Amino acid sequence: MQISYRHHGNHLVFERSRDEIRLQGLFPETIGPRTDLGAGSILQMQLTGEGRSLRNGNRSIGSVPGERMAYVSMVKDRRCHGRLIVVILKDPITDVLGEVNYLLCSKSPTIRTWVRIRNDSTMPVELDWVFSINLHNLAIGGLMPWYEKTYVHLGYDQWGGEGPWRRYTLEELGLLPSSRPGLSLAWQTSQAPGDMSKALPVGMLEDVETRTVWYWQIDHLSSWYWEIGEDDNNQLYFLAGGPNSPRHSWRKELKPGESVHTVPVAFGCVEGGCQEALAALARHYRNLINDVRLKPYGRAVSY
Repeated sequence: MQISYRHHGNHLVFERSRDEIRLQGLFPETIGPRTDLGAGSILQMQLTGEGRSLRNGNRSIGSVPGERMAYVSMVKDRRCHGRLIVVILKDPITDVLGEVNYLLCSKSPTIRTWVRIRNDSTMPVELDWVFSINLHNLAIGGLMPWYEKTYVHLGYDQWGGEGPWRRYTLEELGLLPSSRPGLSLAWQTSQAPGDMSKALPVGMLEDVETRTVWYWQIDHLSSWYWEIGEDDNNQLYFLAGGPNSPRHSWRKELKPGESVHTVPVAFGCVEGGCQEALAALARHYRNLINDVRLKPYGRAVSY
């Protein structure tokens, strides 16, 4: 069964069965929702001692605990800043509970997402990492393959104000179509060109054929991580979050009954260009500015 939430002209699309719920993606109305696309896990987390598939290569997508999480329920609520959708999952092996939160902003096509992990077992569990957002099927519209029509835009800080943006092809970032078949590559922030000490936790993926931009901002300044790569269905995926053990010592032990929240990530999709994407992100943060509990990053950099 397909579940689609319409939000400022976009569609956030899930596929649900009795024991499983998966995310198809976030699409503008001119591209989706579609019935011919695959869907992927909405939660990626890794527990200490769990194996990883060798075909993953350097990708973080496809973790064993994340893929086996079973669907429990979906809760919807109205908040002052928008509509909240909470997807509740549970690991049948470890009894770890996961809550994936999507806050659909009332003033912007931006969606704010974060994850809560709780240990419902009687034994301690060690969590290696968990991502705040797991998005699938980017740049699937039009006729051209993604590697011929997409650009990644990265924002960089400068002394005395907002910094410039730099545009890269996916080929410049190492995602080459010649790596097929069985591509298991991902581009990660740790591989970013230039001086990463000046990089900001904000970025965009532009599809120049359909004039569509997916954008994101991680609400964490001290350390953060994101990656983009090709999944097993030969489509682009995106992951983002705060510190995690392979990069920034995210590892945490959860005793029975303890829980942990990931850092929030704001993301969205607009038709147009980078200016439209940044305007949508700015409207989102203005909508949150009076709620100190959400602790927004505070501003979107200009392009």
